[in-house]
Amino acid sequence: MFLASPALASDRTPPSTMPVRAVDRPVTLLEDHFGLEPDLYVTRAGETAVVGIFLGAGYGVSNDMEVGLNLIRLTLSEDPSSGIDAPSGYITYRLLDSQLELAVKGEVEVPVNDAIDFAASVPMRLHVGSLLAVNLEPGVFGAIASPAQYGVRVPAEVRIQTTDHLTIDALAKFSVPNLRTSSAALLQFGGRIAYTLERHKAAFGELRATVLASSLVLGDDAALFRPFTSDWTVLIDATFFLRSDPDEAAPDSPF
Repeated sequence: MFLASPALASDRTPPSTMPVRAVDRPVTLLEDHFGLEPDLYVTRAGETAVVGIFLGAGYGVSNDMEVGLNLIRLTLSEDPSSGIDAPSGYITYRLLDSQLELAVKGEVEVPVNDAIDFAASVPMRLHVGSLLAVNLEPGVFGAIASPAQYGVRVPAEVRIQTTDHLTIDALAKFSVPNLRTSSAALLQFGGRIAYTLERHKAAFGELRATVLASSLVLGDDAALFRPFTSDWTVLIDATFFLRSDPDEAAPDSPF
């Protein structure tokens, strides 16, 4: 039986505060760091527009383990099924800390509804010097319901560090939204600009603006994919890095 152990020794220098350069950051939050994440997105599919508002927070239990809660999950649209979803919790554990980082992540919705959302994935991050980072996170997702729903997705991201504070990112996502009813897949591409706020020589926060193009349906079941496809999506989100200790090198709370 394989027993999880602390991440293998890294050939990278472990940071004590979150690095300003995005491509140098680890796949999990550092020990005693909080990550506060507000998100706002607008997406359009046909004649229907959807606005989403999310607020979550993570905490670095150690340099290899992060736990978190997605507290606010709100969607607004003409669809009567939109509204407030139950909060969800997640845990991420890093197995390998090197130029290639490898972790496992599990997320589950608080069981207050008949259908309980879940997701499991394997986050990976390849650091290529101080120039770029390649992120890949293959996983499964779905809902524990009657009948159950499940699918697979593989989001990918290439982050190119243009200055110490600015990255330009290329995004792609391949997914099969519902394996119970169809084997057809979706493919989506996009781009992102991210800017890091610095305080006391550490990353205080990262602001991001993302645009995703229309979803491409791969297969014969285009009619089944209307709930999953989008003509375009605009996402504005951020992560604020806060320390739980009063170290002078730590960023101050913005509140």
